[in-house]
Amino acid sequence: MEEKDLILLTKYIVGEANDDEKKIIVHWISEDPSHEAFYVELKAAWHQSNFYENPGSIDIDKAFNLFRERISTRSRKRFVLQFSKLSVAASLTLLISIGLLILYVVEKKNNAAPVFSQQIMVPKGHKEKIILNDGTIVWLNAGSVLKVDNNYGKKNRFVYLEGEGYFEVVHHENLVFTITTKEYTIKDIGTKFNIKSYTADSIFETAVMDGKISIEGRFSGDNKVSTIFLEKNAVLKVGHPLLKDTLTAKSVNTLPVVVVKNSPNVNSYNYWKDDMLVFDNLSFKNIALQLERKYNVVILIKDDSLNNYHFSGSFNKVPNIENVLDIIQETTPISYQLNGDTVRIKIKEKK
Repeated sequence: MEEKDLILLTKYIVGEANDDEKKIIVHWISEDPSHEAFYVELKAAWHQSNFYENPGSIDIDKAFNLFRERISTRSRKRFVLQFSKLSVAASLTLLISIGLLILYVVEKKNNAAPVFSQQIMVPKGHKEKIILNDGTIVWLNAGSVLKVDNNYGKKNRFVYLEGEGYFEVVHHENLVFTITTKEYTIKDIGTKFNIKSYTADSIFETAVMDGKISIEGRFSGDNKVSTIFLEKNAVLKVGHPLLKDTLTAKSVNTLPVVVVKNSPNVNSYNYWKDDMLVFDNLSFKNIALQLERKYNVVILIKDDSLNNYHFSGSFNKVPNIENVLDIIQETTPISYQLNGDTVRIKIKEKK
């Protein structure tokens, strides 16, 4: 992408483009899926910048000097030429915005693909608290894996998550905290949030207790990349693409994308780190998966119809699975048999 096109795209993102420029960018985005993906990423970078919400918070001299230091002499001359063409008519806000996003693109090109040299695995029946080298606190739930990039805290803050984790991210002025899961990329500057992304589960969940994050990925069957932004007390639930359309052979979400902007019980999403189980109208199939991980057992559901039952309730520091199942069967027609680390559950026979 040439500098003049990047400047035009930046104007579009920050709301400074005129009608003709908007048409050009809309056409460019629709030309190629890679164009759309680049637009989504650049827009996410803009939303995550301090300047997006607090224009007065940016040290202009510092930002310009940083911009000059990070790009090559040849590139700098081309960018300065483009800046000079804009400077007569463009606002100071737009000029700084362009500089910041160009800096983002240049640094992205300079960064190599993540190399995850450190891996933390938490077995079933356990949970673990980790403090990364920048002071960020991570709680990992049972059956979870966290991979940490080799250059974490130096050139980037990249981690990979399989499972469930609660994050208290320390703010870093230049390095955005980025979590990659199997299907989504979550970006944050400094906040508290929970992510649940087990491959076996039918739902991807994230809940923001404080701050703001972005989630990038494919949220529908059309395979287009888009970004959802979540602020404090917001919850996102996405059905995993477990089914395929027989005509298009594309994966489609089994459940709709649900965003709750002001969840009254957002903190319940990380109660697990305090040894609590919370089920909010959860299907029995997903309850069984959680119980397997927490108590390190294998649950065999003998009647498929049980998967359609839903249950709500909370359990505080319950030491064994029998106590949980005893309470569940008071309102759900189940019976169970425990043999070693295997639990067999079926529909209770009517008397």
